[in-house]
Amino acid sequence: MELDELKYQLNKQLETEHVSKSASDIAFLLHAKSKSIVDKIKQSLIIEIFFGSICLIWFTYEGIYNHIWSMRVYFSSFIVFCIISLVLLIYLLKKTNNFSNADLPIKVSLQKIYDLIHEYKVWCYRITIALIPICLIYSFVLGYHEGRTNTVPEYDRILAPFKNHLWLFFLLVITYMIAVIAGMVYFIRWWLKKLYGRYLTELKSLMEELED
Repeated sequence: MELDELKYQLNKQLETEHVSKSASDIAFLLHAKSKSIVDKIKQSLIIEIFFGSICLIWFTYEGIYNHIWSMRVYFSSFIVFCIISLVLLIYLLKKTNNFSNADLPIKVSLQKIYDLIHEYKVWCYRITIALIPICLIYSFVLGYHEGRTNTVPEYDRILAPFKNHLWLFFLLVITYMIAVIAGMVYFIRWWLKKLYGRYLTELKSLMEELED
């Protein structure tokens, strides 16, 4: 009888240790997976900071050295926008680092990172879509003013064939604007999905696993 009791206790202990070990292994794997996803999000932010810095240097150069007045004004106007974007991206990277290193439950930490990056992704898309027609109209206004002042002879040569066919000129302009807007909308969707969309999806799935 005592032998049977001993066997029962040993089997129970082994089962408990197995379950405990499995739970520990699962927790370790989920933690490693979350770290990998968060690291990829950080890498995406760094990529955006890099390209934002390149754009800032390019816009500054064009704003100073471009020989066309309208181009100088156009690029100079977006230097401030570039600086604001870079400050925001650096802030997001810092906040993501803080949340990932904070002494918080892993699910809480991941939720904060998810909310932060998801909100940035949504607002980035909205602002970009709003800026596309604004940039196009702004560029045409500057170009029109440049043409009226005759400071750029190239504009006269470009517009000369359309002097007697203004409808064709406006048709080409409208077609060009539609094509640019459609292309930019597709590109920004692809860009944000590649940088953040897939990782946010993985992060959400991981949070559901943690909840289970």
